[in-house]
Amino acid sequence: MEIVTIDQRNIMVGIRPIEPCDESTLYASEVMSMGRAVAKVRRESGAARAAARTLLGQLGFPPMAIPKTRSGVPIWPTGVVGSLAHHDTVAAAAIAGTKKIAALGIDIEPNEPLPENLIALVATPNERRMYDLHAQAARSLRFERGGV
Repeated sequence: MEIVTIDQRNIMVGIRPIEPCDESTLYASEVMSMGRAVAKVRRESGAARAAARTLLGQLGFPPMAIPKTRSGVPIWPTGVVGSLAHHDTVAAAAIAGTKKIAALGIDIEPNEPLPENLIALVATPNERRMYDLHAQAARSLRFERGGV
């Protein structure tokens, strides 16, 4: 798994490929919280949670379940915020301590241009000045919003 640390905000991101048996990494409470999710979703969710458990381990947490609420939000240990994402072949997790970050989100998008006029909707003028025009047209545009 590749782990990236964003030092200025104490954010850790883990990215890993989805493996054929990743649904077997799920804890019973995680499977229960997924309801009737199909095997593909359980496999992708297992990969994302395996990445999250690796990151949590680097912060000193023991291996633990990361179930989700009825609305689909992962339940993190006290003092941690985070986000999980997965796509067909890759899963990711991002975590941070609540002392520095109030909320955190991560998503995986295809490497395709953004729809026209979307940059103005998702990026502030300051963020748009930080990136060249080519980067702004790519879905890989990164931006952060509000810490604590």
